[in-house]
This record gives sequence, C-alpha cells and structure tokens, in this order.
Amino acid sequence: MRLKLLFILAFTFFGTSLFAQIFESTKPNLYLSPTITIGYTFRCGWNYGIDLTLGLQRIMPSVPEVYSAVNMQIFFINYKGDIHRIIDFNIVADSKIAQFGIGMGRIWKRWGYKSVNRDGALGYSLIFNLSPGDYRYPFFGVKVFVPTAKWTWSSLPYYFSYYTFWRREPFILH
Repeated sequence: MRLKLLFILAFTFFGTSLFAQIFESTKPNLYLSPTITIGYTFRCGWNYGIDLTLGLQRIMPSVPEVYSAVNMQIFFINYKGDIHRIIDFNIVADSKIAQFGIGMGRIWKRWGYKSVNRDGALGYSLIFNLSPGDYRYPFFGVKVFVPTAKWTWSSLPYYFSYYTFWRREPFILH
C-alpha cells in the first residue's frame, strides 16, 4: 500500500512540475485529439474504448513534430462474458507517426446479484501506437495494463492489440 501511495505522489509531483514548466514557457501549442478504438485483448476477447489526447508542448522542432501530451483512455473488455472497465491516464510523446506513453489506471468490474457489487484495483499502463503518418488512416497499437496483485478476477496482465476505428485530426486550442 505504501509503495502505491509513493508512486501516486511521485507521479503527481512530476506531472505538476512538468505542467508548470510548460506553461511558464512561451505559448504552449495546445491541441485536443479524440479517438475511438476497437481491438482484441489476448486471453480475454474483444475490447472497445475512447481515447483523448491533450497535446501540450513541442518537445523538439523536428519533422515529424513531437509533442509532450497527456492521454486519457477508457476501455471495456469482454472477459469470459463479463465486462471489465479500465480507465487510465498516461504521459505520452505524441506525433503523427507514433505515440508512446506510460501511466497509471484503475480496473473494475461489477458482479453479484443485479451487479450491485464492484471490485477494482490500481495498475500500471504502457501504450505504443504506430501510424502511416496521416490522420485519415488508422493507427495500430499495443497497450499493456498490469493490475496490482489484489485484482481477483485475473492475476495476469492485460495485453491489448488494437487499432483506431476513428481518429480525429487535432483541434488546435490557442
């Protein structure tokens, strides 16, 4: 429990200091990019979800441009007839060609008579997406979610193989 709390506090501290540095600099390049995804989770079944990326600052002026961003994902996984829900927050490096990120999330499942009970656990996530370089084409990706040892429904990590069903070109916010 203390290790989880220490990780959450460190993640919050570094995330807050990153945001402070970004907004201290001259004019951050803010953009918003929503995505709808569909894919397959190994040992489980089909999954679907939504993904929202908030781009913050250009990391290096290169071609393609690489931005630091914050990514939020919500996934629904069909696991042996039940639905497992995952929500996670990631810090990512984002470009038109690839997206790589690490973060933390929570998984939960409703169970019991009339699904009144809820069981959940924290976990760590890793995402890696590749694209042909144009927002009109889908990107293909892999996502790993590793729940803590207290998750009783599956002691193994969730390995997703997914692709974008719909990806919107980023909305420029400034």
